[in-house]
Amino acid sequence: MRPRMCIYIDGFNLYYGAVKDTPYKWLNLRRMCELLLPEYSIEIIKYFTARVSARKDDPDKPTRQQIYLRALRTLDNLVPCLKSNPSERQGEKRTP
Repeated sequence: MRPRMCIYIDGFNLYYGAVKDTPYKWLNLRRMCELLLPEYSIEIIKYFTARVSARKDDPDKPTRQQIYLRALRTLDNLVPCLKSNPSERQGEKRTP
């Protein structure tokens, strides 16, 4: 029997450390973990991220994030964990 593993992914560090400025934006996080850790039985993957804000130069950014998060929710035992932008919680508008 393989040892069990729970995986926690920091979306910010994954994006800026490995994905940004590459063509690989739509990662299947479950498959990535299976390839990196073949000797483990993956019990759950928690993907932590914050909601992104629209920008003048990229107004569709939040829409793309929502589509990606919806796709992640279709993967077995993968849970996106969202944190709101602190300025949005306080009713302030965030400027880039």
